[in-house]
Amino acid sequence: MSNPVTRCMDWFFGRGAYAVTVPGMDGALRPNALLDEAPALVCDPAPDNIVSLGGSFFHSCGHDLRQWHPDAPAPATLHSFDRPIAAMAALSDGTLAIALADGTVLLRGPEGTRQLSAPQSNGLLCITALSETAPGVLALANGSARVHATDWAADLMQRNATGSVWLLDSAQDTVRPLAHGLAYAAGVLSDGRRLIVSEAWAHRLVAVPLSGGAPTALTAHLPGYPGRIVADPSGGAWLCVFAPRSQLIEFVLRERGYRERMMREVPRELWIAPALRSGESFLEPLQGGAVKQLGILKPWAPTRSYGLLVRLDDAFQPLFSLHSRADGRRHGVTSAALHADGRVCVTACGGDVILDCAPALTMEAEHAAAG
Repeated sequence: MSNPVTRCMDWFFGRGAYAVTVPGMDGALRPNALLDEAPALVCDPAPDNIVSLGGSFFHSCGHDLRQWHPDAPAPATLHSFDRPIAAMAALSDGTLAIALADGTVLLRGPEGTRQLSAPQSNGLLCITALSETAPGVLALANGSARVHATDWAADLMQRNATGSVWLLDSAQDTVRPLAHGLAYAAGVLSDGRRLIVSEAWAHRLVAVPLSGGAPTALTAHLPGYPGRIVADPSGGAWLCVFAPRSQLIEFVLRERGYRERMMREVPRELWIAPALRSGESFLEPLQGGAVKQLGILKPWAPTRSYGLLVRLDDAFQPLFSLHSRADGRRHGVTSAALHADGRVCVTACGGDVILDCAPALTMEAEHAAAG
């Protein structure tokens, strides 16, 4: 159990919570180029959320909600909201649940769109993910009590741990809390008796009982920041890791004075912080020989952005993964959805593309069988 003496010793020796080491990508997380080799289904600027509903796919693109069919991926804009779309979920009754960046939750169905007031009235202004736990009941992952969902990098740089998980009864328009004090709740999935929550800034997955109780760790020490989770009908789940960790970022997070000055004086896109895309400006950090050799970007170079989708087993442990490395362009994997035909579609927000990962999964299965 931690105490002031132990914390002081950890600080002096650079261990425990004060270590700047980052777990390596190995085993089930061994790097590959499967995301870069996957076919592109839709090219759209910064696609974020994606869900499968009624044989079609719906995805968000900033303020816009778009719909398309997997056999004819030509998106049609259904609606443009006055705020960015922060989270979406497909419900069992055919309704599409949509959370906007200010905490507004909408239910869009055949009979029209209904706005719920409970989330905003309870101060839920950073809804990052939604998951249906029972008909009419939604689990809400609220990333932070201090920033909106679009300001996630600022929440990390401020070292906040104000995330929470709530249950929303859409019929009664009421919410009740299940867990508080989470280091940015970025994804949520219900398995019937508990919620699996991505605690991004703690680099782990935790389980929160639906009946209430303290969260317990499931998967820890991930080499990136875990985001949304989607269940697989065959068992297990898919985990989106939206950005990588690095020793440089871990060091900056422990230097309060430097971090606060950086946030005041440096444009946000140039912070030493994780990002959904990188390499677009020579002013970005991580330049020089550590990144490029003879003008070529190293695939193993330290990078602020990365593409990573992880297949989890029934115990939510990694089985295998699909990558877009430092020299790839399919970075910022923020969401995944499964079609009835088993197709796995993935949004690479930093790559401006939605990918069909079915061929990549076949390649990974063949590789696993051969090795």
